[in-house]
Amino acid sequence: MKSILYAVIITALLAGWIYSGTLSADATSDDNDANADASQSLDQKDALAMHVRVRASRAQKHHRTIKLRGRTEAWRTVDVKSETSGRVIARPVERGDQVEKGALLCELATDDRYARLAETEAILRQFELEYQAASKLAKKGHRSETQVAATEAARDGAKASLERMQVELARTRITAPFAGVVDATHADIGSYLQAGAPCVQLVDLDPMRIVGFLAERDAGLITEGTDASISLLSGTERSGQVNYVAVMANPATRTFRMEVEVDNKDGSLKDGITAEIQLTAGVQMAHFLPPSLLTLNADGQLGIRTVDDKNQVVFMAIEIADDNRQGIWVTGLPDEVRVIVVGQDYVTHGQMVRVTMDETAGAGS
Repeated sequence: MKSILYAVIITALLAGWIYSGTLSADATSDDNDANADASQSLDQKDALAMHVRVRASRAQKHHRTIKLRGRTEAWRTVDVKSETSGRVIARPVERGDQVEKGALLCELATDDRYARLAETEAILRQFELEYQAASKLAKKGHRSETQVAATEAARDGAKASLERMQVELARTRITAPFAGVVDATHADIGSYLQAGAPCVQLVDLDPMRIVGFLAERDAGLITEGTDASISLLSGTERSGQVNYVAVMANPATRTFRMEVEVDNKDGSLKDGITAEIQLTAGVQMAHFLPPSLLTLNADGQLGIRTVDDKNQVVFMAIEIADDNRQGIWVTGLPDEVRVIVVGQDYVTHGQMVRVTMDETAGAGS
């Protein structure tokens, strides 16, 4: 009986040992399966993450430029008017003529002006003799001071009349107040000009004035002496300096008038031509990027999509500081940033992405 009992106990122990090993193996298998499932889940997440290519960009010193649309404007335009009345007997200039300062533009008939001048000269000589005689007699006590003063006043009055007649004669010759181009003629030979009527219109084209209008945000950046480059639609290039910036804005447009002075000795620039003005407005830190990277967020704000150190997409707002044919200069970014250059249109702010660095030279280089 004992042998049978021992056999049953041993059999039970063996069965328990075998059974416990089976459970352990099953538990180990379950743990391995769970770890495998978790690893597979992470791999699937990583596989599902959007793949983007990024490029490192660093801010650089950039000489900011401001571009404006403007126009050429003559330095001065004057209707040269008559200062006396008379009939035009000569007009030796025509439209388009280049004239020097002091050149004759219109000549009026003198009529009886020379006769009146001669009469005034004779009266002056008479009063001069009377004054001298009265002065000599006064020294001898034969004339009073009042009589001497009267003859002196008559003499001085004659002198003033003579000067008026000389000025009147000089005004019959209407001359150019400055060198310029005759742009229009208002009087022909035989026409009668009243005082204040125009003879010709004279335009001074050298130097030439280039006029533009600065926006409020740029008005404080431009001062007198700022360098400017001018490009005309004809392809003509000029350089000059700002010589005037308005201190008051146009109330309708909130812009400030600005003028650039450029040389025009060859006369090739005409008044009223459209011009592009490029102004140098100091140095600032900015990133140089391709314009294709720009995008809008849900609020319509202009910016670019970047990736942070956790490979998470971050939308960053920017401002365009300048542009050229190669790209745009933007501000508002950190000094160093990883810009998404491929795939930026398929990701959103906050999204996790897989990143590949673009080995091409940085966007700002």
